[in-house]
Amino acid sequence: MIRFADKRDIPSLKNIWGISFGDSEEYIDMFMKYQFGKAKTVVYEENDEAAAMLFLFSCEMSISGKGYPSLYLYAASTLPNYRGRGIMGNMLRFAEEYAGKSGFDFIILSPAEESLYGYYRRFGFIECFREARIYIEAKESEKNPLKASDNNTSDGFSLRNRIIKACGGVLWDYDFFNYAVYENEFSGGKSLLTDKCCGIYFKDKDRVVFKELIAETAKDAVSFARALCENENCKRAELTLPLNMDGAGDFVNSKCVNTGMAVPLNDEAEGAFSGFDKNAYLGLTLG
Repeated sequence: MIRFADKRDIPSLKNIWGISFGDSEEYIDMFMKYQFGKAKTVVYEENDEAAAMLFLFSCEMSISGKGYPSLYLYAASTLPNYRGRGIMGNMLRFAEEYAGKSGFDFIILSPAEESLYGYYRRFGFIECFREARIYIEAKESEKNPLKASDNNTSDGFSLRNRIIKACGGVLWDYDFFNYAVYENEFSGGKSLLTDKCCGIYFKDKDRVVFKELIAETAKDAVSFARALCENENCKRAELTLPLNMDGAGDFVNSKCVNTGMAVPLNDEAEGAFSGFDKNAYLGLTLG
């Protein structure tokens, strides 16, 4: 039976999560504490056991400056003994039916690995999120360490919304954005906000890896990344930018990468989908 979860399902959901993703108990507890009540959670139950799950978070898809109410599908997973039976496919259809009847225009997701793109295509999902991944080396001649501004997370959220609306992509609500920043810091990452840029990142040995770097232009983003390397005593950085951002395609050490898919749920969404370049920006997600 496929149904929506309630709080009584949390122990079973934690079990599915731990087996499927291998995250720590502390991480899973944190997610359930802060995000279970914010999402619509779909479960498959058999013999009084929840055997599969997925979470749906409200967001907005911005296309050509217009916002479309959407759902972000996250952490879709099935216990090993129940795989290969079409359960997740039926749950995806359940989610699409619910979303369509509830007035949402799109369901959005980010496949965890390349092989899953083919799986999700079977259910109408189309690749439409592509970003410029840029690899840069710190320059010894640039000794310009960054200083944080007096702005707070809400200012970073406002900066993100303004820029992504212009480029086209997914807009999160403030609670989701704030939790994503908190989750990154819980996992050992950091965030830094200046007057022009907002960087959410973690260190990997001598490298800074950005989960998201928001800036007015690609040039501003790369200058911020190089200065942050100086702050963190790192030699290189990896960042992704909206393909439609000014200057994003000008760097030699860059490539276009797929980052997500969406399925349109009605005629208006189909029309919007057919009229844009499929280079929307997904950027910051959970995990």
